[in-house]
Amino acid sequence: MADIFQIIIYSALFGITMKIADLLDEHGLRLFKGASLLFGLSWGFFGLLLIMSDAFIASLILATVIGFLVRMKLDYQNHAMAAAIIIIGFLLFQPLIPLVFFPFFLIFISLGTLRDTVRYRSNGKKNLFNILRRKFSWLIYYDSFYYIPLVFLFSFFTSIWPIFYFAFTNSIFYNMVKFLGKKYGYK
Repeated sequence: MADIFQIIIYSALFGITMKIADLLDEHGLRLFKGASLLFGLSWGFFGLLLIMSDAFIASLILATVIGFLVRMKLDYQNHAMAAAIIIIGFLLFQPLIPLVFFPFFLIFISLGTLRDTVRYRSNGKKNLFNILRRKFSWLIYYDSFYYIPLVFLFSFFTSIWPIFYFAFTNSIFYNMVKFLGKKYGYK
């Protein structure tokens, strides 16, 4: 197992590269030719480092990636490259820990699908989705924060703290890039 400092650094870089890869594909950010592929590879590389660092984190990351696949969120070449690196790395280096994988897979599928539904069905009409979107817009916009309390509770009851350090750090840095992207017009 890697030390906590390594996990925090890898998690921060994982979140940063994941969101920059997304901004390059879907939100109009332009850096340089090939940046999208470079950030997709970087996202996958930092995911691989995290997978190699801790089996619990590896199962949580795998649950996230498989959840992204089921929800059809890996919709660009750089997303697919990152997912492939992560899945292959997991298969090569870590065992599946069902205690971590299955609860979080179900959380990502259920809450993620609910979030997607509220986000994309609230088209300005007066309906439940629009009311939920207005009431919980911060939660929908900063989408990874909805599962941090759940990860904390899981870590508290199981004493598996590396997954909380990973999830919290990843969320902070992912959402920091998301906030800066929005501030500079890359919604």
